[in-house]
Amino acid sequence: IVGDGPQLAELKALAGQLGLCGQITFAGSIADPAPYYNAMDVFLMSSITEQTPNALLEAMASGLPAICTAVGDTTPILGPDSRTLLVPSGDLGAYAAALRLMACNGDLRSALGEINRSRAVANHSLVRMVQEYRETYLSVLPTIRRLQPGGNC
Repeated sequence: IVGDGPQLAELKALAGQLGLCGQITFAGSIADPAPYYNAMDVFLMSSITEQTPNALLEAMASGLPAICTAVGDTTPILGPDSRTLLVPSGDLGAYAAALRLMACNGDLRSALGEINRSRAVANHSLVRMVQEYRETYLSVLPTIRRLQPGGNC
């Protein structure tokens, strides 16, 4: 489990109660998550609220399938191919069903991981971001050029 938060102590205690301490790594907050993504089979995000989650974009770029709560921008980021793995926030039954589906289907994990990698490269790359900023700046440039020194902005 990468990251931290208010439930970290509770999760560690639960792992101990279930006898899973040797099977779960609690990495905490880390600067470079890439090695951890490479060790995962599935990326899980159970956020109650999000905007554009960088962790999801990083996981997708690493070729991971994702199970996420349908909050913030997760739905458009993942796209139509991952709809079955987007669950309502707080719906533990739906989250557990998505986990079972991923745990039992390696082919589906691989296919969704490839789709996610392609979506991340196509829609969220550094090159794409720079292009979109450039287009935005160029679209307002004529307005800026018309402004006179000392004029109102």
